[in-house]
Amino acid sequence: FVAASAIGPPAQAWTHRGAKWRRSEMPVPYFINQDLARNLADTAVVTALRSGFDAWADPECGWAESRFLGRTDNFDFGRDDDHNVVSWRFNQWTESETAIAVTSTITGFSQEIRDSDMIFNDVNFDFDTRGARNRMDIAAVGTHEAGHFFGLGHSEDRQSTMFPTTGPGNTNPRTIDDDDIDGICDLYAL
Repeated sequence: FVAASAIGPPAQAWTHRGAKWRRSEMPVPYFINQDLARNLADTAVVTALRSGFDAWADPECGWAESRFLGRTDNFDFGRDDDHNVVSWRFNQWTESETAIAVTSTITGFSQEIRDSDMIFNDVNFDFDTRGARNRMDIAAVGTHEAGHFFGLGHSEDRQSTMFPTTGPGNTNPRTIDDDDIDGICDLYAL
């Protein structure tokens, strides 16, 4: 997700990134790092993140599922280590400063996802779990990034969770819409 002030040319509606998880990997396991957003209760942050992953399993037309395996000390990002990890960066952010969060997906030659990690930018942004007007909503950003975790790209549909930009207080991406459902169902059709 990128901050709304950095709007660039949008991608096509419900694009795919070119890879997906094997059906035998379902539900795809993930961990959440022990160190989470500053000044927020861990329980609320974990609940918000889990709801973001769970949103993609709701459509009955597909077989995308994830499973939360617990907390971890693993802080790695973008490593093929059999640990799909969600973590925060507090001191050093090496991605675009307008990126609220980034998901790294590693694929094999067969274009199947092997590992996917997500990082949140707590260097340049403040987060919240209750939709505060001046903060980024963790559930909304997490749902968007979980779409990338499953292999979806960005959408040009402004109502879509996978639209590439958002702003403080925007909670709409917490719930996937028809465009998102079409994309996940196309990628993981029964």
